[in-house]
Amino acid sequence: MKKIIVLILMLCATLTLALTKPAASADDGVTMSQYAIKLKDLIVNQNLHGGIVLNKSVAKTMKNGDMNDNLWVDNTYQYVTIPALRNNAIDVITWSVGTDKWKTEKVRNIALDFEQKNPGWMVVAAVNGDFFDINKTDQPNSAYVQNGDVYKPVGSEETIGFTDDGGYIYGKPTADEDMSLIVLEGNDVVSKTKIDALNQLPNVGGLALFTTDFSGQVNLSGYTVYIGSYLVNRVSGANRFVRGSITGIDTDKTSLTKVPTGQFYLVTKDVSYESLLAIGTTVKCEKELTGAFAGIKNVVGTRYRLIDNGVVQHQGRQTSQDYLVTTAHARTAIGFKQDGSIILLVIDGGIPAEQKNGATLFETGELLRLAGAIDGFNLDGGGSSTMVLRNTEGELEVINTPSDRHERSVSNALLFVTRDPKLKVSAVGSDYMEFEQTGAIVDGSIKDISVRVGGKTYAFEGNKAKATGLNKNSTYSVTFYYTIVENDGRERRCASAEYKIKTAGDVEIKKFELNKKLNLGVELSYRYSDDKDLVEEAYIEYGDKKETLTGKSGTVEITGLTKGETYEFKLVLKLNNGETIRSGILSVVAEGKISGGGGGGCSMGAVQYFLVLLSVLPLGLIFFKRRK
Repeated sequence: MKKIIVLILMLCATLTLALTKPAASADDGVTMSQYAIKLKDLIVNQNLHGGIVLNKSVAKTMKNGDMNDNLWVDNTYQYVTIPALRNNAIDVITWSVGTDKWKTEKVRNIALDFEQKNPGWMVVAAVNGDFFDINKTDQPNSAYVQNGDVYKPVGSEETIGFTDDGGYIYGKPTADEDMSLIVLEGNDVVSKTKIDALNQLPNVGGLALFTTDFSGQVNLSGYTVYIGSYLVNRVSGANRFVRGSITGIDTDKTSLTKVPTGQFYLVTKDVSYESLLAIGTTVKCEKELTGAFAGIKNVVGTRYRLIDNGVVQHQGRQTSQDYLVTTAHARTAIGFKQDGSIILLVIDGGIPAEQKNGATLFETGELLRLAGAIDGFNLDGGGSSTMVLRNTEGELEVINTPSDRHERSVSNALLFVTRDPKLKVSAVGSDYMEFEQTGAIVDGSIKDISVRVGGKTYAFEGNKAKATGLNKNSTYSVTFYYTIVENDGRERRCASAEYKIKTAGDVEIKKFELNKKLNLGVELSYRYSDDKDLVEEAYIEYGDKKETLTGKSGTVEITGLTKGETYEFKLVLKLNNGETIRSGILSVVAEGKISGGGGGGCSMGAVQYFLVLLSVLPLGLIFFKRRK
């Protein structure tokens, strides 16, 4: 009994030691502050389009910044920095999807939706935006303005509004009591008119808006009904937003009980609207923001200020009873530097085994401060936290690890966008690179194009440029510089992402891969460079056989293989200088049906089964004998 007690005590002591987390020290990494120690950098100052810079690191952070508890956790975080005044190259846009109602979507798809509806623009970086009603309406909690449209004029939390001069304002917006009918030509306002009534008849000489959520019955005798088809229709409590165009005019309608889906009605007896609301006219109906937020085109909600004039908030686990403040979660935050630069920060959470524990609000603010912010604000987090970036292949990529292990659909996103210059690397040789501007700029033009290759700048002549005298088989940093001129005369001086482009060797295998397996065969694809025509013979080798190739790229089918046998394929290039270049091995097991056979009462599978049964039968007899 004593031995058992001693054993239990030893086990408890071992568990205690295992579960006691030692305090972090500078020996763990580079001390950034008394609350954060950097363990390693994953990405350092990667240049994206428009001067945006990406960093990604792993750090130990002190939970809640509580020095009494002194609990440290590992966190992986990434942040992008957008230049001051957004370099005149980057615009900040709030964006959401959906026509008839509030709708959630993945951040990447929200970014793609923006690009589809705004040709000539591309998203460089994006994060999830406001908190929202995830269980019912998908509506954001706070006021929300999307690219100039006031979808929701008021809300429960503070918001950030992005000004045209590159700055921001913070607070709760106020709005007009009445809706306005705004007639548009493009994005320019032609006129504004007060809307007297919503889903009820207007005052004498007034104007009423009827939307799809109208229910009841009204007498329309004597009224003119301007029928609109909407692109966007939003309901938020007593507030409405509609944007669309006039598609019909009805002077004979006598009553109304329902507005069809996809439409809205503007109802009036005032004949002056006949010239204002002609068929094809673009209109929107909204409550405009007032006060400091008047005219702000992009507004997104926040919850909790993280940094106030350089001071990180919410320190200590007793600061708040709100679990959102003092419990570790994945986080998304936005910060502003002294010079006006913007920082977007995402901290991974919910995956401790991968150094992704999540952070409290204090830890989030501290990492944001260490990135350079003097003011910072918390956006939606947890499974919503997502950062999407445009990679050098031109694809939108999720750069963080969402805590749900997949992208969550969210109510809206914060996008950082720039003009698409339509520039590309058109050819790469062993000692040169060629570049091309491939098309017209939507709503503008492009000028002053140059490309920097390995420290040397080459000006475009017309729509092309060529860098020469490069070293073969070498990697160069490539960045485009250009000016976009908007139709209104405004100029945007821009820089592309920094690309890493490798020159070819004199002869280089670019591609050799399995496309698909065939019946007792394979389809392989290949490509190699040979600018100086050095290749005398090219073939695919397998066993003692070879398949001769006739071009520098293509696909080839090899058949007549033996089922179940493993084949090793190699691309071989024989040069006129006696050199031979070989690819890596593609190892493939041949598959397919063998003709003939079958039809008998005893298939090969049955024979194999019978042999296996015979082999295990003696083991069963031995076991039975031992039991006896």
